Amino acid sequence: MKFLIVLILALVALSSVNSLNIKDDAECMLCNVIVDEAEAYVAQNFNSTEISSILSENCQLLPSFQDVCIGIVDEYTPTIIKYIIAKESPTTICEQINCCDSSSSSSSSQDSSSSNNDSWSEFGSSSQDSSSFENNSSSDNSQSNTGASTGTSGHSL
Repeated sequence: MKFLIVLILALVALSSVNSLNIKDDAECMLCNVIVDEAEAYVAQNFNSTEISSILSENCQLLPSFQDVCIGIVDEYTPTIIKYIIAKESPTTICEQINCCDSSSSSSSSQDSSSSNNDSWSEFGSSSQDSSSFENNSSSDNSQSNTGASTGTSGHSL
């Protein structure tokens, strides 16, 4: 619950900054959500393929951020898992994969033990006014591999 409150407050604060910063901060917060969920699946001994598949499915819950989300999942899931196993924090992981810089990650930091199954839904519903993010991220998405498998693995949030 603490994570959701921090995420909602951070998104509200983002509404007062320019669209480039909104894109950067939203990507950073999205990365933190992805890492938080991946931690839960690593703890349950899911393999990399299963985790990637589940996270890609969860990206479907975020239509405004779907391409960016799938891009992060496709490109960085093995790296994220490696850092999780090394006991790195979500903030550090997102900085290492260049989704966050130290200034944006400080506003997006969270207690990684506060995983909440509704974090994907909450992120999406709190971020519906993100047309400036979508416009700015469309050029970034051309570099992302968005052909992720969305087949179900029998696991859900």
